[in-house]
Amino acid sequence: MQSAAKIVRENDFSKEVKKRFIRPKDGAEFYSMSRPKLIKVAMEAGAYYKIGEVVLINMEILDRYLETCRVEPLFR
Repeated sequence: MQSAAKIVRENDFSKEVKKRFIRPKDGAEFYSMSRPKLIKVAMEAGAYYKIGEVVLINMEILDRYLETCRVEPLFR
């Protein structure tokens, strides 16, 4: 039998947490594009942050921007 404390700890770790910011290297893999292209798109979207030497990309802003770039299919 498991203790209540252990169950709570397991539940805390099992929650899915969506990152708000991502580094360009990880973002390039996540969005399936090159790092320079991701940085360019993030700058266009206003999702590019630089704090000293650290570069971060706001995924929420970038996702909204990418949705505006959607192209309708030619045939239905």
